[in-house]
Amino acid sequence: MRFRAAALNDWERFTPDSVAPNVDGMLRYLGVGPRQFGLYPLKPLARMNWEFFAVVKGRCAPLGRDDASPLASRMLWVTAPGSSHTWAGDGPSTVHVAVFHFGSVPAALEAIVREHGQIALKLTPAECARLEALARQLQPEYHQPNHLSN
Repeated sequence: MRFRAAALNDWERFTPDSVAPNVDGMLRYLGVGPRQFGLYPLKPLARMNWEFFAVVKGRCAPLGRDDASPLASRMLWVTAPGSSHTWAGDGPSTVHVAVFHFGSVPAALEAIVREHGQIALKLTPAECARLEALARQLQPEYHQPNHLSN
């Protein structure tokens, strides 16, 4: 994404005081690409952040300590901090994911997720492509932040 040049007075509104309250909601983890959860399972881990886990190609599912969801494709799961889960894969098959962790989310989303424990949303092929592209666009900035990253 490219930013257009702005007049000086447009930038004056972005002061440390106006940005600092939003730091908690900033991106804290970014993952994108292939995974093989069937061959290389992860141990269940309690998440410290809000997790947005999108399956953009292939199949996988969240696996809690006491339950397992059916494997799904083109799905976005949103889980709250404190959720202890891992991901189940489809044997040796590869799944492609885009994963975003945030420190906070809007209050309405928080209420819905906490009420249901987790939400799952079916994605269209176009939404999958957009999420994967967004994650790839963010990678350079996430891995090598600069003075404009904050």
